Amino acid sequence: SPANVTARRDLATVYLQRMRPGAALTLLDEARKRFPDDPELLYLTGLAHARRREHDKALDPLVKAVELDPRLRFGEPYLVAADSLRALGRSEEAVDAYERFLESNSSSIEGHFKLALALEDAKDEAGAKRSLDEAFATWRQLPGFQRRKQLGWWLRAWAKRLTGV
Repeated sequence: SPANVTARRDLATVYLQRMRPGAALTLLDEARKRFPDDPELLYLTGLAHARRREHDKALDPLVKAVELDPRLRFGEPYLVAADSLRALGRSEEAVDAYERFLESNSSSIEGHFKLALALEDAKDEAGAKRSLDEAFATWRQLPGFQRRKQLGWWLRAWAKRLTGV
């Protein structure tokens, strides 16, 4: 049914999980015709554009989503926006977005690692080292189930520490 926005959102989420952002965008565009200012739909639209590597198109819906609901998905729109900004070569803005993400989700090893990469891109070696140190300190405080979820990001941080920062 064209009026069922919830079903379109849920199916778009499944498509995004299965790495089919083009199919998700079609559904999200239809859903946003009914609810153009829904933060969740805006976030998913930005995520779909980012997954299609359309980083310039991803930023606008992500910014609107956090303007409407800054606590949406524990700051996840900030993480996606920061990844897009970094891909566009806008390191200073990416650093700000990663820091905003970490305000909402300070236990994210991914956030600390990506912040270190953005700081390194922005020529702040000391800041990058501090961010990696924070990632390792956070790792030591995480419960076991969170460690299992974030093991890949911890390994990337460890490899980064061994190779240079």
